Amino acid sequence: MSRTNNLAVLKTVFINISKILALTVLILPAGASAQAGAKEAATAYTEDGYFTVKIPAGWYKADAAFGLSQEEKKVYGAEFLGPEDADGIVSKISVRYYAPGNMLHKTAEKFIATHSRPVLGAALDGEKYGPVENGLVGKYYAKIFERRIFEFVPPETISPKKIPIYEKFHVIPVKNGFYVLSYYSSMAAAETGLAEYESVLASFAGNEAVKISEDAQKAIIPQNPEEVEFCCYKNYFMAKIPKSWVKYESIASGEVAKEYGVNLKGPKNKAGGFSSITITYYGPDHGYFTSAEKFLKLNADPRERMNLPGEKVGPVKTVTIAGRAASQFDQKIFIFIPPYAVDPVKIPMFKRLIILKGNKGFYVLEYSAPEDIADESMKIFDQVIASFKPNT
Repeated sequence: MSRTNNLAVLKTVFINISKILALTVLILPAGASAQAGAKEAATAYTEDGYFTVKIPAGWYKADAAFGLSQEEKKVYGAEFLGPEDADGIVSKISVRYYAPGNMLHKTAEKFIATHSRPVLGAALDGEKYGPVENGLVGKYYAKIFERRIFEFVPPETISPKKIPIYEKFHVIPVKNGFYVLSYYSSMAAAETGLAEYESVLASFAGNEAVKISEDAQKAIIPQNPEEVEFCCYKNYFMAKIPKSWVKYESIASGEVAKEYGVNLKGPKNKAGGFSSITITYYGPDHGYFTSAEKFLKLNADPRERMNLPGEKVGPVKTVTIAGRAASQFDQKIFIFIPPYAVDPVKIPMFKRLIILKGNKGFYVLEYSAPEDIADESMKIFDQVIASFKPNT
């Protein structure tokens, strides 16, 4: 074979190899993208003898700070680091147990007093401290509060950038000491990390040796069954709510998501499923539920839902709420307790949703309860509906 023919053959081989390599480059990202799209599982973290939580994928435990050991401080736990925003603010989730006699905060009450109010007694310009509310962390009753403060980045420069910071705290009084779960993020990134923080809260399990006492629960949960008047933040609605139900109102996160309201936790059945009533106002600038029609379609249309076997959605009917036409439908769903257990208890739940249009935005009133106790609290939901007064 001549030199010219040899060169021609080599050229042909080179071109074919180049085509194969190019095709490989086009195919590989698709495979990599498919792998990246698969949701990573949360990782269990146990602080021996004190608690267990599930840490979201992508978050990692921070290195221990220099200084006294956990045993010396009698404060046990960890801080987990998440995404970093454009200003260098790293989101953080902290889970800690404060033992009796600890060196930092002697009681849950002192921790709450220190962190739920301005250090100097008056908030600096732009800072906000939300009210201390009753709520839940998994199956534990807790005191919950939020605050908006500022960080200055870089901290040691003449003209640092003022960054709004969002923090949320869940304080659980127990028989011996107390737990604190907290979330820290820039306001710009708060909404993204809050969902992951909520998953940590749902997975939290304290050690039986320091479990919540009945006295601590009674101190948190109002025992008076009377109704109280509730006025939503920014006066979007008013309603009378049962005073004995645990109330949770998220203000700072509501400002970010553009949804405002109240969540109430009531009685639970023997399997641990809670009754709940939720009233939510979705603003016209909500990032996802842009209309009442979209909310209704995604929640009431079986073609839009991924129902588990046995779950059902009833027909939508028109009812009158506060003198306005509203859409109402029922659902039968299942929840699993504990949610991350290998063999959780499957609890059938009854849900009723009512969607009511406002002049701007819309309202959703929701009742949820285990099927075996659903009738017991339905009359309370009916009372809440009867007292409901939309203000948009």
